[in-house]
Amino acid sequence: MNLSSVTLNVGDQKGTGAEAVLTAAGLLGILLAPMSAPYLCVVLLGLGQNAAFPLALMLIAFGILAALMLAASFRTSMVTVLGLSLLTATLFVLAIGNYSASLTTVKAGGWLGIVLAGVAFYLALAAVGQASYGREILWVGHLAKK
Repeated sequence: MNLSSVTLNVGDQKGTGAEAVLTAAGLLGILLAPMSAPYLCVVLLGLGQNAAFPLALMLIAFGILAALMLAASFRTSMVTVLGLSLLTATLFVLAIGNYSASLTTVKAGGWLGIVLAGVAFYLALAAVGQASYGREILWVGHLAKK
């Protein structure tokens, strides 16, 4: 089930104004009393817009952070650079998929996330193996000059 495509069902029709009411309530809350209940207003706004746009903005913000971490990781190891590259790509592909409401793009981002999980698991095993045995057990491809 794709959470960004969940719509509110009122009666027998999809989207009979509930989205408009929730969006209006969220926008009015943000405009009239921004500091009194900001989280409630943002939740109402997200529900009214099926949460796709706020989710895309959050994914873009995390994608920018991941890109900065990627830029700083070029002196670590090849596997770390690969993992951060996959993380950056995954976040941006998911952001594009949620923003454009493209299920195919969201699925592609999900597959990138599965590949990322495998790389992260390998990197964790390499770190645990090196800490346990005091030497490199799994290859990670160190990039720093020794």
